[in-house]
Amino acid sequence: MRTMIRLSIRTKLAILLGGLALLLTLIIMFGVQTSFDRGFHHYLNEAHSARMMRIATHLSELAQDPDQWQRLQQERRFLFETVYTLIEQEYAEQAPSRQLSEEVNRRPLSGRHLSRRAFALNRLMPFWLLSPDGQVLAGSPELPTELLNAPIEVDGQVYGLLAWRPIQARDFEAEALFAQQQQRLIMGVAALALLLSLSLAWPLSRYLVRPIQRLSLAMQALMARRYDTRVPVTSHDELGDLAEDFNRMARTLGAYDDSQRQWLADIAHELRTPLAVLQGQLEAMEDGVMELDQKAIQSLQDEIRQLNGLVDDLHQLAITDLGAMRYHFERLDLNRLLTETAERLQNQLRPAQLTLSLELAAQPFWIRGDRQRLEQMLQNLVQNSIRYTDPGGRVRVRLAANGRLSWEDSAPGVEEQDLPHLFERFYRVDKSRQRALGGSGLGLSIVSNIIKAHQGQAVARHSELGGLCIEVQFPGSTSV
Repeated sequence: MRTMIRLSIRTKLAILLGGLALLLTLIIMFGVQTSFDRGFHHYLNEAHSARMMRIATHLSELAQDPDQWQRLQQERRFLFETVYTLIEQEYAEQAPSRQLSEEVNRRPLSGRHLSRRAFALNRLMPFWLLSPDGQVLAGSPELPTELLNAPIEVDGQVYGLLAWRPIQARDFEAEALFAQQQQRLIMGVAALALLLSLSLAWPLSRYLVRPIQRLSLAMQALMARRYDTRVPVTSHDELGDLAEDFNRMARTLGAYDDSQRQWLADIAHELRTPLAVLQGQLEAMEDGVMELDQKAIQSLQDEIRQLNGLVDDLHQLAITDLGAMRYHFERLDLNRLLTETAERLQNQLRPAQLTLSLELAAQPFWIRGDRQRLEQMLQNLVQNSIRYTDPGGRVRVRLAANGRLSWEDSAPGVEEQDLPHLFERFYRVDKSRQRALGGSGLGLSIVSNIIKAHQGQAVARHSELGGLCIEVQFPGSTSV
């Protein structure tokens, strides 16, 4: 079985940056070298063509004498010597002329009719004397495919053409040496740039990977339930955004963990009270301290009823928290829903000596909602008012034209610091709002979850009646 080689992100990134630097260096070097070769070749040929055109002008002046023109056509040595003398004058005090002289001295003689200079000239810069129709008058009988020419003319009449082959940088040792020096310079600069890029790739990859390594270590700490772990935000790019997202996630998980711990503690506390009462009463009956009469049985039933109510509320809250409660949304008129439930709500409030007043919107107000869950929300609000409102008080329900539903009751009220916590589980304000009927402290949490399921928002504030006001805003409401 093959062993897979595991490369770190830093190593991969360093290899990637190094390979990219190598590729870019090669591309740049190739582009610069190609551009230099073409530019240098173009420069040499432009200069050589200008010289040959001036030589063609000199030959035109010689051609004004018919004897000289005839001699140029018939005596190859005279032609070559004449052209060479003109070329030597053009290249006077330039590297090609010095290099040409050295080439002349080194090259052996070849042929009886060509001098040493003419032979060297013919090898380095070959040229041809052509007739106006392109026939070879002097020079090699084989013409190259690429050939430049300049006319030899007298009084507008073309006597012939001076033709030459484009030269290359390698034709002259000085130019070839210059080109080689430029190539070595380009390769040296490219090698230096590549070496510098590779030397920077490793520390740069370390700099780029370090935030990821910090995130990895922080994630491991988070998995160990250390929710106070935070990642320093050192940049304002995507990695910085990721670090901020991680910190928000850690805070959220920490708050959720604290909430779950507190919820378990609250549940244990809430269950312990009725169970302790039941156990105490049963032990008292068993020891003969308390008689098993109708009053004792009623007391046990009350504790069991309160325990069942707590368990039911816990079940409802768990369902709404998990989103498992089923909702059947339909188009509902809030005015009609409140009107239909008003009598039933009043019947529930009457035993607690509370009166209900209903103020509806002038027009029907339509929303997408679940009738059963909205009625459950109203039932919980009723029970909350029954438990925490003094007898003889009032409950006022108002529906504004913008779809804002307000549920208000009379005294006692709620302290300002308690208002933001009323929708939390098991939160009670026992100092000012007594638990007349022993609520579980989960009713408003269930109300909040139902409102959230309807994409609404609920806030608690002081009521104008002296008690508590629960204000609900349903989004996307439309009046018809």
